[in-house]
Amino acid sequence: MFHGRILVVSDRREVVDELDPVIRAEGHLTLTVPSGEEALNVFEEGIIPDVVVTDLGSSGSLEGIGYLRRFRQLNQLGQHLVVVEPGAPFSGTATDSTGTGFRIEPFSVLPRPLEREQVRGCIAGAIERLRAVLQSLRGQ
Repeated sequence: MFHGRILVVSDRREVVDELDPVIRAEGHLTLTVPSGEEALNVFEEGIIPDVVVTDLGSSGSLEGIGYLRRFRQLNQLGQHLVVVEPGAPFSGTATDSTGTGFRIEPFSVLPRPLEREQVRGCIAGAIERLRAVLQSLRGQ
């Protein structure tokens, strides 16, 4: 099984507490930061995740959302998941710190309340897509 590096961007403790045990139980390495600024710091330290989970209910994860653009630059194969609250309007467009709208797709949605099997399946799907692309690139 392919184990991934997963970065969770959320300042909400309850979301982190729901995600972290599921991610770790599958053998993945998880790192949690409270804001987009901290996510950029992680990238600058040379830690490039395979999957980024953005909590759209977290104000910290939406401030400086340019970290998603930087993530795409550093890992073009990386996967993106978003945590969305029930009934929350979400168009698939976010605004970076310069005020310019840009799409944050492709992504998979993790609706709250988070259910263990759904989170597990979504993470497994993201890791499998990444593994399949890497295998294809290697010509195996």
